[in-house]
Amino acid sequence: MAIRLVDEEEPDLILLLNEYSVFERALVVAGKLKRIPTLAVQHGNIGPLHMGYMFSKDSISVSGSMETPYCPIPDKTAVYGQYYYDLLTKISAYPPDSVIVTGSPRYDILGVVHKVFSRENFCAKLGLDPERKIVLIATQPWLMPIREAFIRSVLAALKHFPELQVVLKPHPGEDERFYSKITEAENVKVVGLPSRSETFEALYACDLLVASFSTVITEALVLDKPAVTVILGGEEPTPFYKEVTLRVDKEEDLVPSIRKALYDEKAREKLKIERKEFIFRYVGSQDGKATERIVNLIESMTRK
Repeated sequence: MAIRLVDEEEPDLILLLNEYSVFERALVVAGKLKRIPTLAVQHGNIGPLHMGYMFSKDSISVSGSMETPYCPIPDKTAVYGQYYYDLLTKISAYPPDSVIVTGSPRYDILGVVHKVFSRENFCAKLGLDPERKIVLIATQPWLMPIREAFIRSVLAALKHFPELQVVLKPHPGEDERFYSKITEAENVKVVGLPSRSETFEALYACDLLVASFSTVITEALVLDKPAVTVILGGEEPTPFYKEVTLRVDKEEDLVPSIRKALYDEKAREKLKIERKEFIFRYVGSQDGKATERIVNLIESMTRK
């Protein structure tokens, strides 16, 4: 199917997000067979446990061969920052010249987000008080027991902070009705957002993010928001968040971590400094030109 698609459309380049899924991988193969360049743009967080990107040294061909035992990868992969370049070329087996640091096109807007969104407008839409602190909970489609443990633990902890306003943003791949039932059962006042609503607006308006391993955490850090990250079981998919967020792996640590993130000025200042270092290494230059760099890369690849 991928070969037929390429034959009929005759593209100059194949641009991919999530290039390791079944049909996307087929497009990589079709591109190589038809000598059409393939470019993958980093879709979200990548960690050392992400099997879509982690390869042994003998499974990737330096010359680009797809013959057994080699796995086909895109000709070029554009990543957010230096950490991901090092991860793919030093821990995984991507050839160094196949990975380019461009930054994330999705994040170009974050440098001018204050011109796009307003905390007052956000609060007005949701019936919130802009003078009171807002906690945003961002969920992730874990397996059901872990997902339920996460939300119940966070809601239980937030009961200790009646002064806070709680907003819940489900992952786009989730059904928000799942969380509505739990918030009702826990008897916690929560303003729920549709799963497909604008995350950047909620992040811009909030005072604290509580999440697990979502890219929403990175976006919060770029917007200089403190974050509490919660891993209550399972393997650690994004260990780099330990460096720059208040990491919680025991339910009893949630309340003190939330209190520290919101009210401990010394801890808040330390996190602020660490956020700047994190952004430089993991997100790259926040100059608003990542899209431009991707376009230039596309033009360069199609010319060749």
